[in-house]
Amino acid sequence: DISVTVVDMPCIKPIDEELIEEIAKSHEIIITCEEHNVYGGLGSAVSEVTSKKSPVRVEMIGMQDTFGESGTPNELLAKYGLNVDHIVEKVKECL
Repeated sequence: DISVTVVDMPCIKPIDEELIEEIAKSHEIIITCEEHNVYGGLGSAVSEVTSKKSPVRVEMIGMQDTFGESGTPNELLAKYGLNVDHIVEKVKECL
């Protein structure tokens, strides 16, 4: 019984500020998810926009300031908490 909006942001530069503002105004929380370090990535860019224009809670799912490793895609998604189970768990935690 959780209602979510999924937004695909293929690039963070230039960031779609209008879309982020629209989402921030209509949602209580924004959770970003990226196969990238959470520092300097999508979550940081979204936080920058929301802090200036439409303050809202932003949570970031991504690599936690670590270097990547080699492995199969599924192994790596699980290791870095980017698989479906972890994303669903994070969403539930945020609610």
